[in-house]
Amino acid sequence: FNSVFMNETVGKDLPKLRTAVDEGDYESIKKFSHKMKSSIDLYSIVIIKDVVKEVESLASQKSDLKHIEALVALIEDTLLKVRDEMNNLN
Repeated sequence: FNSVFMNETVGKDLPKLRTAVDEGDYESIKKFSHKMKSSIDLYSIVIIKDVVKEVESLASQKSDLKHIEALVALIEDTLLKVRDEMNNLN
């Protein structure tokens, strides 16, 4: 599970989410935030569970890109910390 989280969620989906935000691509923001929800649920990263849902919701409404950007920064920060903690356990 850890390698899936590291490779898929942090290694692939997180950078794609960042790129989508930088490009203002609401459809991709919605797609990648939705995809990340299952990993966040699986690892019980409750601190950003609602944040990811909010990103998906805002992207569905195609609204408030600045707020989405701030939320994605929080997601990035949190997931990178989780990744580092997981690495320290191995």
